[in-house]
Amino acid sequence: MSNWIRFLVLLIHFGLLIVVFLPSLEAEIGYVLTDPFTFDTRLTPTIESVSPSEGTFFGGREITVLGSNFVVGRTAVKLGENYGLGIVVKSDTEIVLKTPSSLQASVDVAVINPGGMIVILEDGFQYVEPKVTVIRLTTNPKTLVANGANTATITIQLFDQDNQSITDELVKLSASLGTIDAPVFNHDEKVYRAQFISPLVLGDAIISVETEDGKIATSKISLIQRKVSISKSIVSVEPSTNIAADGKSTATINVTLFDDRGFPLSDRKVTILPSNKVTVTIPSLTDNEGKTVARMSSIHPQTIVLTTFVRGVPLLDKPVVHFTIDGVKNVTSSNQIIVLALDVNKDSEIDVLDLVQVASMFGRVTQGLMEDVNRDGVVNIFDLMQVASNLGQNVSASPSVLDPQLGIFKNLNQDAIRSSVTALKRLSDNRTMYAIEILETLLVPQRTQLRQNYPNPFNPETWIPYDLAIDANVTIEIYNITGHIIKRIDLGHQAAGHYRDRSRALSWNGRSDNGERVANGIYYIKFTANEVIQICQLVIVK
Repeated sequence: MSNWIRFLVLLIHFGLLIVVFLPSLEAEIGYVLTDPFTFDTRLTPTIESVSPSEGTFFGGREITVLGSNFVVGRTAVKLGENYGLGIVVKSDTEIVLKTPSSLQASVDVAVINPGGMIVILEDGFQYVEPKVTVIRLTTNPKTLVANGANTATITIQLFDQDNQSITDELVKLSASLGTIDAPVFNHDEKVYRAQFISPLVLGDAIISVETEDGKIATSKISLIQRKVSISKSIVSVEPSTNIAADGKSTATINVTLFDDRGFPLSDRKVTILPSNKVTVTIPSLTDNEGKTVARMSSIHPQTIVLTTFVRGVPLLDKPVVHFTIDGVKNVTSSNQIIVLALDVNKDSEIDVLDLVQVASMFGRVTQGLMEDVNRDGVVNIFDLMQVASNLGQNVSASPSVLDPQLGIFKNLNQDAIRSSVTALKRLSDNRTMYAIEILETLLVPQRTQLRQNYPNPFNPETWIPYDLAIDANVTIEIYNITGHIIKRIDLGHQAAGHYRDRSRALSWNGRSDNGERVANGIYYIKFTANEVIQICQLVIVK
């Protein structure tokens, strides 16, 4: 033995046996030792703990096994008959993995090292039924205007002990204010959703969700005050003219507040700011119909423009109140009364600014508006045309007078209307677009002409517009490309004016006189109005 081995070293460290052989004379054994070291790496692992030691039958819960002698990249872990998922040996003392699914309630935990070295922790992990442990309840938005219509989305997510989504739980939703529909499960996103509808009252709506086993979560939606619509709210004065400036005679100011959806606003404070030297009572808070009333009087003959505020925001309606000596108009003539009314902004001149102001309030139905120049309770075409036909006048001039019964003007000035349209278009103010359209319809065209049909090409219907500078007998004929007439329409005697929009232009359905649809292709329109004859081309595409 001494000839073969110089000495033997035994190293025992943590269960590792290392045997070292050192040859004394290579010549004695007849060959060279190329691997003089032999290692026995069979390590016996130990288990100190498994945490957590409980999870659902579905698996997927992350657990940590603590112990010793774990081999990085080689040690395996089994729970019962199944290997763990995603095993990561972080060090020789720690392993992290996810549990596999199982039908057994209690399983052994086995840690297996290379060479079959194994340690078993009996009943080391318990499989249990999944239950809700976490509820995530969110609302979006968290603040709503309490108008009875605004909505918020409620989102609910349920998680079990393994932080996995629970999708088959029955949940109950409730709200302390407002209404809420039944939750709906979204299978793609694994969430429950419901819709909350705001009430008309203010406060905090507490949203509660409760699971079958009694687990509860809550969230809050703040319900804030509805905003006043400055355009839909109404301010009117009765009477608005001929009020005696004696300090006793009063005008009643009626205010009705609405929100953007036209619902009345109650319990709102209204502030009315008239000019100086006028007494105005303080109105009460608006009632359930959004209404409140104030009264005003004056000891000075004057014209008052009322401005009504809600929380510092002025309403669009600004009625005019006229106080006179002993309730009699303090003017020299009826014409002067009209001119004073036409001077809407009270700058002593009837100009485009007055026209814009009337146009911006077009269609309003309210007593006492200064834009209602003829004081009939509505801002309409009569008011607009009164101002348009008197542009450039001062308060001492004789105005053109509108006859509301006939709906026409005496001494109607076409140039004034054209100037008004031009002035309004230059302002590029969207509020005046409708008024421009109406003014243009009242203009007498300067020439009789056929205009291009629309749409073009068309299928199956088109409109053929035209203008008449004077009253005329109108005939429209449609020819095919070979010059044969396929449709004749006798419109008879028509008054001068614009026939451009779909309500006035000629409509043709693409059929011939015998009722058949004409083929695709190019056709020609022949327009005859008295001695005027014009032709244009149209195209049918099917």
